[in-house]
Amino acid sequence: MNYFTYHDYYELPKNFQLVRADYLIKRGFMQEIKEKHKDRPESIFKLTTIAGNIVKDFYRYLSGEKPIPEHPDKNHMAKKGASEIDKLRFEFIKKMNRTEPSDSKKELFK
Repeated sequence: MNYFTYHDYYELPKNFQLVRADYLIKRGFMQEIKEKHKDRPESIFKLTTIAGNIVKDFYRYLSGEKPIPEHPDKNHMAKKGASEIDKLRFEFIKKMNRTEPSDSKKELFK
């Protein structure tokens, strides 16, 4: 969504609702573009450029267009002291990075 209300935000599935909207505003990931008004009680918001780039990168990782970093400085799962589950996840990441994404996958998140 390009623009949304508080109500829209709180309707998101619970696994993606990691932080409160006020926190996102304070951190600069979300901005209010139309304040509440007595005739229209809902404010309207949008993601900032930084947050939009995070979302785009996330979907590029999912589609395989952008490889997930494998260097220990960029990925804690690549470090020697990683937990067993992180080691398994990292093996999956390496496999994903070796797989060439199909054209249909690339088109899913445009």
